[in-house]
Amino acid sequence: MPGLMTRRQFFSLPAVLAIAGRPNPQNVFSGVAYRHYSRCLPDFLRDLAAASYRRRNAVITKLTAPDAVHARQRWVRETFWKLVGGLPERTPLNQRAVGSFERRGYRVEKILYETRPDFHVPANLYIPTGRHPPYPGVLFQMGHSPNGKAWPTYQRCCQGLACLGFLVLAFDPMG
Repeated sequence: MPGLMTRRQFFSLPAVLAIAGRPNPQNVFSGVAYRHYSRCLPDFLRDLAAASYRRRNAVITKLTAPDAVHARQRWVRETFWKLVGGLPERTPLNQRAVGSFERRGYRVEKILYETRPDFHVPANLYIPTGRHPPYPGVLFQMGHSPNGKAWPTYQRCCQGLACLGFLVLAFDPMG
């Protein structure tokens, strides 16, 4: 019977329709750049930093005399302090020990101090035992763990450093 399809033709029809329904590549707008908007700011900052590094490197490669190097160092130092608003006023730390305990190879002093008036910072001072001062020191800045300096990984790291002979001040960051 003319006009009837075979099973093979019937089952291949969806594939033919899928191919026929696709847009022709020549019909797509050419020259349109689609952006990943989540990358706009990081890409802009990367390009800005790269341009700054190129300008900086161009200036630094021209520094050949010691006086020019010292002048550049002075300029960088002055610019940095101007940008950050200068050093804050010195205030007393009002440090006090609030407890301590000893383990094999080190002692921990729990301390509290003020970085600014009435801004208290809790910290642990890991002190090696069985060694003689002066000790090399490590200022241990915590990350963003839920329990700050009490996070077991941070404690193991500080304990290990103390057992190696380092004096470690581990403080809880703001927030």
